[in-house]
Amino acid sequence: MSLVGRNIIANLSGSVIVTILTLAITPAQINILGLEAYGIVGFITTLQLAFTTLDLGLSSTLTRELAADTSKFKRASGPLLRTALTVYWSVAFAMGILITLCAGMVANRWFNASELSDETLESSLQIIAFYLALRWPVALYSGVLSGLQRMDVLNLNKAVSAIVRLAGGLVVLVLWRSLEAFLLWTAFAALLELALYIVTCHVVHPLMPIQLGLSREAIKKVWRFSLSMTFLSFLAVLIVQFDRIVVSSQLSLTELGTYNLAYTTASGLALIIGAISAAILPAFSAAQSRTDTANLTLQYMKLDRVILFVITPVSMVLILYGQLILNLWVGETSANGAALPLALLTIGFWLSSTIVNIYNVAVAYGMPARHLRANLVLALPYLMLLNFLVTNYGVSGAASAWIVLNLAYVIILARPIHRQLLHVKTLNWLMNPVLKCCGLALFSFGPPYLILMAMPFEPAPLASIAALAVSGLLWIVTSYAAGLSRDIASIILLIFKSRIARK
Repeated sequence: MSLVGRNIIANLSGSVIVTILTLAITPAQINILGLEAYGIVGFITTLQLAFTTLDLGLSSTLTRELAADTSKFKRASGPLLRTALTVYWSVAFAMGILITLCAGMVANRWFNASELSDETLESSLQIIAFYLALRWPVALYSGVLSGLQRMDVLNLNKAVSAIVRLAGGLVVLVLWRSLEAFLLWTAFAALLELALYIVTCHVVHPLMPIQLGLSREAIKKVWRFSLSMTFLSFLAVLIVQFDRIVVSSQLSLTELGTYNLAYTTASGLALIIGAISAAILPAFSAAQSRTDTANLTLQYMKLDRVILFVITPVSMVLILYGQLILNLWVGETSANGAALPLALLTIGFWLSSTIVNIYNVAVAYGMPARHLRANLVLALPYLMLLNFLVTNYGVSGAASAWIVLNLAYVIILARPIHRQLLHVKTLNWLMNPVLKCCGLALFSFGPPYLILMAMPFEPAPLASIAALAVSGLLWIVTSYAAGLSRDIASIILLIFKSRIARK
């Protein structure tokens, strides 16, 4: 089996485990803590991603440089690793202090809480500060494992950490039924996770530096790429996370909890996309370092098709059957109001899946500035649109802005990357697989759903499940009959049967 194949399987396995555990603990978080507390738990992710801008692009740089490093035992990357360690640990320390000092002000002035007291919010944010400081260096060690293309180790770490954090958190919720107790457990789990990553990185890469220090030569070599990745990360985080920032400041904590529920559900698509994408970037970087454009383009076309082949039917399920899924998952009361934003967010995530490989290609070529320019163009219009839609339409407005944003990315980025780097005709890519997958999805999922909705009585859950089963079967049959491509067949065999032709 090819290295890319093993990496995809490892990443998908890790994502499946994390998804299952998230599915298990979310109902307990909502039903035991309430939607307001669940909004605070979801806000952790917003803060964590907001601070990713402080990594100065080092995580992506490390992945790229380690993947392209052909020296024995990756010795050439040693100075860069030491520099990155110094930056990450310094930022982690500063981050913990900053959030702790600002906890009281944020608790009093930012959130619109009706059930949680300011004291509870302040203590919760102080615990979150400790959690974020501990989790911050994990991105560095993940970048190291990804650059070494040890996705098996990386995803084993993710799975073990997720089991400890989420399964242990579920036990804590049941026994103590307290937001502070749950957050204390997540902070302790973050400490264990960090220790696990440090140990495994030193085992996999024995030359992993221990001492901190800065290397002027290493900085000089990668500063342009890292600076581009820093600005790209800053704008991307601002754009991607600003919906929850606006919702948390303009709407109630309960509405933030509802939006987090919809976003958590739809972001299962992002886990699938990320699992495949994380396996692709090192392979793309390695191919580009060998100036193997033909192989890179071949990998791009294959993996772009399989991403859409996997993402499209899952998206249709969330769009058409979101209310049913939420009712069965967290209960009808908690799910109230989340189905529409879930459907809208899902459409946005599907659009993002069409260009995830375009981003990987640009990074592999050391040209993230293309995405940086797109973010610069879109940032202000998106923020203005988001503010208007949230003010007038609430959480559904925030989800609608997500669709507009991702559609704009497709329009701006697809054609130049295809034409200048991959020599692929965008019209051909649009017809197959993008529009072909859309047509097959409508044909497979549309008729069973319309029949279900045409019933003169409220369909039972079993009827909806039966309609889903028929749709899934139609999707498989029609996709195969339409000849989605031989590449799709080979990648499916890779994922599900561990067989793929060697490169």
